[in-house]
Amino acid sequence: YTTFRGQICQVWAEPVSKAGLAGMPRSVGGGAPGTLLGEENGWFVCCGDATVLCVSIVKLEGRKRVKAADFANGARLKSGERFGDT
Repeated sequence: YTTFRGQICQVWAEPVSKAGLAGMPRSVGGGAPGTLLGEENGWFVCCGDATVLCVSIVKLEGRKRVKAADFANGARLKSGERFGDT
């Protein structure tokens, strides 16, 4: 669980391997924890210790679970926004 724009939010995500990170832009993995980054191959969230998660599903409180791409489109996400913003 985390928050997004003041709402409680559940996020389903998988860690990106170091090999997977090698093929991505430097911005992925270099952001503050909770920073969202949109790339051609999906939405990612930066975590501590240069860990990156590939977001697959997001559920805002009172709403249905949706694919990350649908969440990004509906919320009009921009790279650099953050989970955990309270």
